[in-house]
Amino acid sequence: MRRRWKLFFPTLLTLFTAATLAAQEKPKSLLEGLEASLPVEALHQVQPTDNLHLLAAYYYRDARQWRRIFHANRETMTNPNLIYINQIVRIPLSPGWTVKEPYAEWKARVLSLASPSSLRR
Repeated sequence: MRRRWKLFFPTLLTLFTAATLAAQEKPKSLLEGLEASLPVEALHQVQPTDNLHLLAAYYYRDARQWRRIFHANRETMTNPNLIYINQIVRIPLSPGWTVKEPYAEWKARVLSLASPSSLRR
């Protein structure tokens, strides 16, 4: 019985080591790790009928997050209710954020849903 274990044990150890090494991910380079930790932001040029609620709804999928945009722009905004056409607004984003739909198309669709004619019964 001891002979069998002597032959089996090195093979088992080799298989375990190979499986462990294969399962480990390659470490990211320092630059890749740094890029992943950097904050991402969008620069948005304010269009007619834009407001912080609308921008938050587009960029965060939650209109209640307008304060994040306001706080990111405290140097240039003193009142969250006053944003001006052609004003550039910084919008902090998560690193994995992607555009699901162009802003102009999204805004047209959202505003058409909220038009007074669609609110009538």
